[in-house]
Amino acid sequence: MICFEDLFLESGGTPVVYEGNTLVMKDDFPMEGCRRFRLVFEACNGEWRQGAYLCVEGSFVVNQQTVEGGIALWEDTAPASVQLETDTDAQTIEVRNVWDVGDGVMHSWHNGQL
Repeated sequence: MICFEDLFLESGGTPVVYEGNTLVMKDDFPMEGCRRFRLVFEACNGEWRQGAYLCVEGSFVVNQQTVEGGIALWEDTAPASVQLETDTDAQTIEVRNVWDVGDGVMHSWHNGQL
C-alpha cells in the first residue's frame, strides 16, 4: 500500500509524481488582479465527508458574510458552485483538500493512501 503522506514527508512537502500523476499537498492559485471567483465541486469520491479549505491574506465574502483568513466549504452543505469575493490585493489563494472521518474534525495533509 502506498502512503502519500510518507512521499510528501520525503519530498519536504513539494509535489510528488505517482504513476505519472503529479500530486500536491495544496495549490496556490494566482489571483491575477481578480477579487471574485467561483469554487465548483465537480466530484467527490471518498468514503469520508469532503471539502475545500481556502486561505488568503485578508478576508473572503461569501453569502453576504465576511470571513477572515480562511474558509472551509463542505461538498455536502455548500452549493455545487460557490461565488466568493476577497477584499485583498494578495497574489494567491491557497486551496487544499479537507475531510471529516465522522469525528467532527477537519483533517488535511495526512493519511493519504492507495
